Amino acid sequence: MKNFIGIGVIGYGVVGSGTVAMLLKQQEKITRLVGLPVRVVALARKQQINPFPELDTIDFYQDVDSVINHPNVNIVVELIGGTSEANRIVTQALLLGKPVVTANKALIAMNGHSLFALARTHQTVIKFEAAVAGAIPIIEILQRSLSVNTISSIVGVLNGTCNFILNTMRDTTITFDQALALAKKNGFAEANPVLDVDGSDTLHKMLILVMLTHDVLIPFESCSRVGITEVDIQDIQYGQQYGYQLKLLAKCFYVNGELSIRVEPTFVDSSSMLGQLPGPMNGVEVSGNFCGTLFFAGSGAGSFPTAASVVADCVSLAKELVSDARISSRNLLPQLSNHANDNINAPWFIRLQVFDQPGSLTQVTNLFASESINIDSITQNHQYACLNDQGVFSVPIILITECISHKQLNEIVIKLEKLSIVTQRVVKYPIYKIQ
Repeated sequence: MKNFIGIGVIGYGVVGSGTVAMLLKQQEKITRLVGLPVRVVALARKQQINPFPELDTIDFYQDVDSVINHPNVNIVVELIGGTSEANRIVTQALLLGKPVVTANKALIAMNGHSLFALARTHQTVIKFEAAVAGAIPIIEILQRSLSVNTISSIVGVLNGTCNFILNTMRDTTITFDQALALAKKNGFAEANPVLDVDGSDTLHKMLILVMLTHDVLIPFESCSRVGITEVDIQDIQYGQQYGYQLKLLAKCFYVNGELSIRVEPTFVDSSSMLGQLPGPMNGVEVSGNFCGTLFFAGSGAGSFPTAASVVADCVSLAKELVSDARISSRNLLPQLSNHANDNINAPWFIRLQVFDQPGSLTQVTNLFASESINIDSITQNHQYACLNDQGVFSVPIILITECISHKQLNEIVIKLEKLSIVTQRVVKYPIYKIQ
């Protein structure tokens, strides 16, 4: 047995730099926890400059394979992101029987099945706590504390960038583009934030949680996903008047043996824990048949929240390596599934702009009546009337429906947009009622 556990880190971006800094700073405490020193012995990054020239204990490379094959590396930490090269790195490490720690949610969501099988074959493991919800230990909670429960729903704010943007738009009445620029300036958004703001990042994270709780691997392409790029500040303000906050929610419901999965901007009660999540915070609500409804919250963006989960996984693996515990059977093999039912019933917030003329409101309510859709509340606000290019006034109508399916919602929207009085695209957001 060696007199230390060696860590090889691949990637030195926001999370990578935070991980290395934390491993160095907390070295004394980690040694007490593990029973042996846990050292960063190898680091790979694209840039030629070594960030730790003063530390001759860390071997610096631009070649990632040198880290994977390093004789003193016991645990490989993959933090480069993406799926192609990351998949190759993780595969190579597993082939060598080395356990892997990753924060790569896309990799686990899309390639988890094959990687877990490979880990089993080579009697090792992949740990990925940092892939979902930043500093919240949701993976550990679902895999251990709640493992005997049948999980009926998971609803969460899983992207700190989007939560920061929507909260900033609400608090300062600035546009999406302005809020995004502010998120970048404050370190809460990547230089290229497309996967965050289009909902992809959130969906990848939800698919991992579904995989853990229901033992199925749902293809990314089969799930409905709507991002926040089209969110208008006026809808956030209208929602506030009804007591709602707009959040990018990931939602999974398990009803009658079927899974329903969606990612979309959704109104939640302002007084709820989801509604009160500030800045870049993440929050996850989990409901199970024995545990009831639980809520977990924590930092979801930035270097150290995610790095804390990476380091926790490293410490957990190091403890097992020191004790010679077998770690080969940890990753379950989820069944492959090609379908996720899209039919989640919910109340809906609907905004349409109509010509300011007698009978407009009646036409709208008659259409809803003809489709047997009940309206919980309706407001026509002349305070927000606007003048179009032809010099004709139009006013917004805000409706809150009772619970309807997505199919009903889409059908009524198509018919609304065909009305001659409707002047703009109909805007709609589901409303989530807390369990």
